[in-house]
Parts: sequence; structure tokens; C-alpha cells
Amino acid sequence: MRRVYNYTKRGGIMSADAGPVIQFSPIINYSVNQVKKIFFRPFHIKKLLIFAFIAWLGAGPIGCNTGINFPGRPALHKGAGIAQNKTVLTVHDTAAVKSAAVVVAVELLLLLPFFIIMTWLSSRFAFIFLHAAVNDTVAIKAPFFQYKKPGNSLFKFCVLYGVILLAAILLVLFPVIHAVFSFAARGAAGDFYGYWLIHWPAYTFSIVVFIGIVITASLVMVFLYDFVVPIMFKSGVNILDAWRAFAGLFKNRKMLLFKYLLVSILLRLCSAVLLVVISLIIAIVLVLAALLLWAVFYFLANIAAGLVWLKIMFYLVMALSFIIFALMFIAAAASATALFQVFFRLFSVRFLSGISPEYAIVIT
Repeated sequence: MRRVYNYTKRGGIMSADAGPVIQFSPIINYSVNQVKKIFFRPFHIKKLLIFAFIAWLGAGPIGCNTGINFPGRPALHKGAGIAQNKTVLTVHDTAAVKSAAVVVAVELLLLLPFFIIMTWLSSRFAFIFLHAAVNDTVAIKAPFFQYKKPGNSLFKFCVLYGVILLAAILLVLFPVIHAVFSFAARGAAGDFYGYWLIHWPAYTFSIVVFIGIVITASLVMVFLYDFVVPIMFKSGVNILDAWRAFAGLFKNRKMLLFKYLLVSILLRLCSAVLLVVISLIIAIVLVLAALLLWAVFYFLANIAAGLVWLKIMFYLVMALSFIIFALMFIAAAASATALFQVFFRLFSVRFLSGISPEYAIVIT
């Protein structure tokens, strides 16, 4: 007997007796329309700026980039660098590495309180941001206390996960870090490249494993903020139960999860390009406005060349206008970013609602 399916379509989710069939295009359109409704019907600059602040704290993890600049690579005679570097690291090298490690450790300890506070705030604001996106509100005080329990649970997970991730990265990259600090302390860039040529298999393996860790960590953060946090938001469970629920939902839907990741990556790439274009347009407009204003100030300052106090005042106004325009650019770029962050949160929530009505979050 032929099986009959009864379909009902709502916002990209087609329910049948065989289970939900997800269509991404209607979900994308629905999320875009919700963003328009939240921010532009009607438009309030104050609301947009508050949303930008909430999104800055709660839309995702906080990252930190560091870098070390090395001198340019000198020319090596054929075989010379390799022959010179067949020796092991000296006691001087080991002392240099220990000194550099102490400096890095002290810097990390000084920054530790800041990162703990920001992680705690971002964990709480992850729920405030989701609350704001699905309820079209910019309330902060009430949700801050309302989501205390899930926020603290998320905070504990982020701290533990961060410690494990940092330890894994340091363990994997220890050979590379040891060599880099040693040769950087000696200023022997040529020796470093020669040493690298000898030990490149081990270093390459470390870097490949590091890339794998970074990709895995990125997937974990996507799953955390796109699915686990909404599950906690809806059901009020702790972080471990939310992860179990997430694993159960996609246990037999791995291909659907892969499609979601693929669509999400494509959307994020497109949004990144759009965000760069928008930021450039904002920057060009502000720069032109600033140049016009400074030209007027410069002309007036030259006219008042005999009045020193008036000339000083004009230059102070020019400096103050630079600060104001810089703040305006930051606010405008953050507001534009908030639009995309709200879109992606609504996109994930709508997708999750189609997977399981149990975790369907009503979007008002």
C-alpha cells in the first residue's frame, strides 16, 4: 500500500508523518523579515545601539589575538644552516625559553581576572541576547536575573572548556613554541630556519593537529551558541543536559546537521562581505564629513592666526571631532554587526524549532 504523507508548511518547516523536512530558504526569509521588523518597523537609533551592546557581550565568545614579529629570513648557504643546527638547544637557550615563559605567564595572570569577568558577563548576556532577539525587546535588568542559573552553568562550562582548550594547544604546540622563543631570544633567525628544516616533520605534525583543534573548537562554539544555549533557554536545563539533548536531536540527523553547517558557513561568508562593504561605506562617509569639517576649522584657524587662544580652541575642536567621528564609526559598525548577529540567532532558533517542537521558541 502506498504511504500517504500529510504536509503542513510553516516558515520553512514541512511536517510529515515521517518527520520534519527542513527547507532553508523560507527560514532565511523569515529571519530577514524578523530583523526588518525588530530594527526598522519602526526605526529607533537608541534601540539599535542597545541591541549592539547586548550583541557585543552575548552573541558569541570573546577572542584575543597575539602575535610575535620576527626579523626577515637571511640568506643561507647551501647546507650551512642545517649543518650548524644539528646540535641540541644549549643551556642558554633553555634559560631564554624559561624567561620568556615567565613573562608570558605573568601577562596571562594579569589578564586572567579580566577574562573571567568578561566570560561571566558574556555567559549571562548570551541568554539576554537570545531573549532580546526572540521577544523584540532591549530589556537587560530583568533577564539578567531571570537567566542567572543557566548563565552560571554556561560560565562554568566556558571556563573549564577554555582551560582544557588552552592546555591542549600548548601541549600540541610546545615543540614549536620552545624553538620559537629560544631562537627569538637569541635573534638567530637563520638558525631557526635551519633547525626547522631538520625537525619539520614534528613541527608540521604539531601545526596540523593545532589546525584540527581550532576547527573542532569552532564547531563546538557554533553548536553551543546555535543549539545548546537555545535548548537551555527553552527548557531551563543545565549545560550538560542541554548537550545531551543536542546529541539526541542530531543522533540520526547527521546529514541535516552537516547541511545546516554548510548553509551557515555560506551565509556567514556572505554576511562578512556585506559587513565589510557597509563598514567601508560608513568609514568613507565619516572621513569625508571629517575632512570637510577640518577644512573649515583649518581655514578659520588661519584667519585667526593673530589670536593664539582662538587658534588653540580651533585645534582642540578638531581633535575632539576626531574622537567623536571615531566613536560614531564604532557605534555604526557595531550596529550593523548586530543586525547580522540577530539574523543568525533567529536562523538557528527557527531551525531548531523545526527539528523538535519540544524546543520550539516562540518568536514575537
